[in-house]
Amino acid sequence: MATKPSGPISAKLFHAIMMVESSGDVDAVGDQGKSIGAYQIQEPYWRDATDFKSELTANGETWQDCKGTGSLTYSEKVMQAYMERYATKSRLGHDPKDEDLARIHNGGPNGYKNPNTVQYWVKVKKYL
Repeated sequence: MATKPSGPISAKLFHAIMMVESSGDVDAVGDQGKSIGAYQIQEPYWRDATDFKSELTANGETWQDCKGTGSLTYSEKVMQAYMERYATKSRLGHDPKDEDLARIHNGGPNGYKNPNTVQYWVKVKKYL
């Protein structure tokens, strides 16, 4: 597992999300090609994160860098930026918890309150 970049997602939560998304397969492709890498990051998610933290593309990185050998560290930086943008106390009305972070990862900025992400959280929680 890659070293956790600083941010709201813990190393344990990264591991749990990765196991649910891909069982750790850095080359995984899902959702008819819309989701890639160990964390199954979609391009709009990547774009949101890199719009929020432009340094994530300072060296020419693209969405495709979320897949393949060596992609975990970059993907984790993308995920941390996404959470720093959307999983904030001011948006959620409370300090973000692992459940909020996992559900936002799965369901987008408002995934924490989408009932369709509850089952995803149940799966993630089994790995924590």
